[in-house]
Amino acid sequence: MSTDLIDSARLLFLRELTRDVVEACRVRPGTTREGLPANVTGRTLFAAAGDGYPAFWLEDFTFALDCGFITTDEVKDMLDLTFEAQQGPETWHLDSGARVPPFQIPDHVLFDASAVYFAGTYSSGPDQGGGMWGNLPELDDNFHVAQTASWYFQQTQDIGFLTAAINDMPVIERLERAFYVPPYDPETQLIRVSPDERGTNWGFVDTIAMTGHLLFCSLLRMRAADRLANFFSALHENEKAAKYRGIADTIKSSIPVAFGTDSGWLLAATGQCRQHDVWGTVFALYEDALSGKVRERALAAVLDAYNNGTATFRGNVRHVLTSEDFSSTSAWESTPTEHNNYQNGGYWGTPSGWYLHALAQIDRAACARFIAEYIDELIEGDYRRPDTRGSPLEWFHPDGFRTPVPIYMTSVACPLAALIRLGC
Repeated sequence: MSTDLIDSARLLFLRELTRDVVEACRVRPGTTREGLPANVTGRTLFAAAGDGYPAFWLEDFTFALDCGFITTDEVKDMLDLTFEAQQGPETWHLDSGARVPPFQIPDHVLFDASAVYFAGTYSSGPDQGGGMWGNLPELDDNFHVAQTASWYFQQTQDIGFLTAAINDMPVIERLERAFYVPPYDPETQLIRVSPDERGTNWGFVDTIAMTGHLLFCSLLRMRAADRLANFFSALHENEKAAKYRGIADTIKSSIPVAFGTDSGWLLAATGQCRQHDVWGTVFALYEDALSGKVRERALAAVLDAYNNGTATFRGNVRHVLTSEDFSSTSAWESTPTEHNNYQNGGYWGTPSGWYLHALAQIDRAACARFIAEYIDELIEGDYRRPDTRGSPLEWFHPDGFRTPVPIYMTSVACPLAALIRLGC
């Protein structure tokens, strides 16, 4: 298929590359990687990359679902694994002073099926969390699980899945319990954290310390509320369906008030790291969280940043505009990460789909150029060829294409999903 956005050869290349990357990320029962114990879960796990990150991350898996190369049986297995690893009804107090609240969804699950609730470690013991990772676990996974369950339900229409019990608790109850774990503002329904009671906004900024109301996690909460409303509607629980629909609507109306700026960009947070958020803005557009003049200004900002080269490089996207780094030594206000590395100034493929989707709404010619830049980098760095960079990379930077992880799943799965949404 060829459209005004992408030629058929590039689209075929991206589809075949994504298929191969997803396969490279599968860790089948009894197999392992990097000298670790074998996968003993009895299920095919999905690592975040084909080389590195030896665990199952729900976040990466959820973002990859719409690429078309993951089966419903695999999704059901990963949901079951996630629910089995969900924290029980008691708070777990950790050695670091951090805690795991009741019914928290894990950040990642190891090959031995043990749960890790905080980023930055492969330990499932009481030495997790604290310090830069915060006193609360990753906030976003409690909402990703609803999105993954929704994908499975939409594909199968298996309403019995929602009422089936896992460890004596129905799935729908587990989803509800998880939804209310992260702290939120009852008036706006936005996620809100304090400096002393902080969890990571979401996994792709887990080295960035943000406080106040949090944009990206609030968008995920909005989406999860919508999915819960759909579940309860299917279960003919109309009162609950209306309740969650109301939460989603409240978040949507609160976002431009809390995070909107005259520039068109949304703020990442209202406390620490009160900065324009490129990823958060394009994701808000992707999830239809903006309307009217707010949406128009956001689209104009996205186009302007692409045209002047402050947000993207070779079809990959920076978290913060190059013209708006917090200081000469850091893109973000609060992070231990070196400048222009990783989440503090690197360019990533994961949000490229959200970015191209936004461009398609305002300037399809610019979108086509962006897509060509993105795919041409993949062709040049294709990991399947000898002596290449290992694309799709997790992130890179123009200074020597620095990157720690090759064959990164969401760097191709998310953009392909966006192209599918656009009819390509």
